[in-house]
Amino acid sequence: MPTQELRSLTLEKALCFPKKTLNFNGLDFAWEVGTYAQDFENSKANGGIFDLSDHVILQIEGKDSEDYLQRMTTVQFKILDVKKVVHGAFLTGKGGVIALGIFRKLNADTFQFLISHSNKKRVLEHIEQFHFAEQLAVTDLSTERIVFGCWSEEGSLAKALGIDPLIDPLQIQRVKVGSSEICIWKDVRRNSLFWVEAEREVGVLWIKNCLSAGHIMLGRRLFEFFRLQAGVPWVGRELSDKDIILEANFDEAVARNKGCYPGQEVVERIFTYGQVNQKLQRVIVRGETCGSFVSPISFFQDSKEVGELVSFENSPNEVDVSVGLMWVKKIFWNSPSVWLSSSGLKATLVC
Repeated sequence: MPTQELRSLTLEKALCFPKKTLNFNGLDFAWEVGTYAQDFENSKANGGIFDLSDHVILQIEGKDSEDYLQRMTTVQFKILDVKKVVHGAFLTGKGGVIALGIFRKLNADTFQFLISHSNKKRVLEHIEQFHFAEQLAVTDLSTERIVFGCWSEEGSLAKALGIDPLIDPLQIQRVKVGSSEICIWKDVRRNSLFWVEAEREVGVLWIKNCLSAGHIMLGRRLFEFFRLQAGVPWVGRELSDKDIILEANFDEAVARNKGCYPGQEVVERIFTYGQVNQKLQRVIVRGETCGSFVSPISFFQDSKEVGELVSFENSPNEVDVSVGLMWVKKIFWNSPSVWLSSSGLKATLVC
């Protein structure tokens, strides 16, 4: 049996009894609450709640924290509003991605960075390595705060939970839960996804209130499908420090003309004078074996290599169809062609 600290919050607190569990990102998750197809149909009909407790919140605080983050990340902290969150990254000097996540400003000296659990060790090591005389401290809030996702198509579930479905992406809304509150913001690429961040026990209470009102949990597998469908990359899965941030096809993580930071010269040169040689692109993959192949896998057009598929998830409602992320070479970015793998899989670019 897995130890308690390796279980996601949904399983730890027995918030649901899933059909299938799976170790994902180092934690056991409710991978499919109903069947995968049932989770998908429920998300379309009624919406639901995703357990995202494999995400970690790092708190960076101290009188030098803003200056440090201003010169070490891609975010323009000098104008960051406490009422918003923002995507941002730590980069290598060559523009490679060390960490990609969501920053939040609590006050002039306190900031939070939301990242995947698998990326935490590298971020802490990077901050320690490049933190010298600055007066700041980094705290892992994993045992104190928790993250969920509310999936609400057409906004009906959001409204039922007191969330404004028309809120601007990345704008923070606060919703009361008993005598406490939770913070909510809409995803920048998935219009139906609302991120929910709270103190751990307040988050558990919020989930229990949702379930008592007849709302449901959704499996983490479906969240991965929606993530890949939206082209949202993860460091440690699709990205590494060998990949330039602009190759990630997630330019919203880079503030233009903000001044110096590691990798800034590379990034601005690409913005100003040219393009990267490859990008992480969304693709549809079709084939009888697309549920069983192991990525990465190369695809070709007229014997020329197009790129490598590095992540995929099967469609919940179409047989032998997957969505995925593929590193695609520049000359094929606008190609309408069908690309083939050596095993007969077919991939097409999502425009």
